[in-house]
Amino acid sequence: MELTTEKIGKIEWGDFRSNFFVLEVNDPADLLLTEWVQIKRSFGETERNGLAFKVLEIDGKRVDQSFETCSKRLIRLLKPLVEEAELNQRREFRVRIIRTGGGYDTRYSVKKL
Repeated sequence: MELTTEKIGKIEWGDFRSNFFVLEVNDPADLLLTEWVQIKRSFGETERNGLAFKVLEIDGKRVDQSFETCSKRLIRLLKPLVEEAELNQRREFRVRIIRTGGGYDTRYSVKKL
C-alpha cells in the first residue's frame, strides 16, 4: 500500500472539530440542548449510567454536536431542567454550564437561560 500526501493549502480548522462537545475548565458554555437520553458507558470492567444530549447551539452559534456525561454531580444539576422541559412538553432547553476543578474535585455550576 502506498502512502500519499496532498497539500491542500489554507487550513480549514473546522475539519478538525470533534462531534462531541467537551466542557473546558473555567470556561462558561451556553448550550441549547435537545434529544436527551439515558446512556450506559463502559469504563474497562465498570459500567456507568449517564445522559447524552444533542447540542444545537454553543454560545449562540449553531452546531451539530453531542454532549455526554456520566458525572452524577452534573446529572443531578441537569435533572430539574430536563424534568421541567418534559413537563412542559418542550424538546429543548438553554443552559449555562461552568466546570471548575478536575478529577474528583470537579464541580459544576448550572443555570437555566
